[in-house]
Amino acid sequence: MSMNDGYISESGHLRSGPFDLGYRIEGSGSPVLVIGSARYYPRTFSQSLRRELR
Repeated sequence: MSMNDGYISESGHLRSGPFDLGYRIEGSGSPVLVIGSARYYPRTFSQSLRRELR
């Protein structure tokens, strides 16, 4: 986990049966759960939005 000016970023993997599921937690605001492609969403969410939501 790293923290810079109140902005938190954490990533890792969870094992579920034969699947290795990656996750990423970032931001410092209200919690939001986004399920989908880790390759698609980083291009979609602005840095401002990432700071406002966790």
